[in-house]
Amino acid sequence: MGIIEYKKYGPLCVITMNRPDAMNAINLELGSGLLKALLDAEYDGGIRAILLTGTGKSFSSGGDVKSMLSAPDPKGKFFKELTVYLNGIMNTIRMMDKPVIAGMNGTAAGAGVSLALACDLIAAARSAKFNLAYTKIGLTPDGGATALLSYHAGPKRAMEYILLNQDIPSQQALEMGLVNRVFDDAAFMEQATAFAQTIAAGPTVAFAYAKRNMNQAYSSSMERILELEREGIAACGNTEDFKEASAAFIEKRRPVFRGR
Repeated sequence: MGIIEYKKYGPLCVITMNRPDAMNAINLELGSGLLKALLDAEYDGGIRAILLTGTGKSFSSGGDVKSMLSAPDPKGKFFKELTVYLNGIMNTIRMMDKPVIAGMNGTAAGAGVSLALACDLIAAARSAKFNLAYTKIGLTPDGGATALLSYHAGPKRAMEYILLNQDIPSQQALEMGLVNRVFDDAAFMEQATAFAQTIAAGPTVAFAYAKRNMNQAYSSSMERILELEREGIAACGNTEDFKEASAAFIEKRRPVFRGR
């Protein structure tokens, strides 16, 4: 198993970060490998949803501090190189049509928080938790954490988590709306995979437009969102998914979506 594992289960792709001894910390190798895996899944016509997870006790502890410390001066050069990959990962997750589900098998810290929150849905193990951790080592958040946490938790609460590095346990995160599901540790991967497979079986085109519109809602005006929604529903009305789901509704049966 390499630093990134890529497996396909029908229309679901499971991408696993595999640096358990380093708590899946993001160094240049993991960053470039994860970006490549996400792009492979994006351009694979047979994949309709992605589950992103980690091995060991952590989802991801964020940027690799050992790599940071061993980088030659000026260290700003290393940070700019690392964030090229990190920003590419975040933008790829957010801009691709396919839903990406974070399978938080354990702690998400630093850029691991950004990585989880950039995903469309989050399933967390009961023992999992968030911790911003940046200011603990004298750094400021990156990977979109500032915007993502502010959007989900509110600016005042987000600032408190950034300045004080408080844990957000999975149950509290669920109550705050940061995660969608919490599963017991013993059955986590089985249940997270089943959750992701449910998404992978859904109406692909409708999901893509819904995702685009939700992401635009961060910064667009209501007028812009209304127009995007208008375009999206018109496009979905021409799909086989719509025909199948409408027929299933009338016939009182479960629809079978087949993608584009």
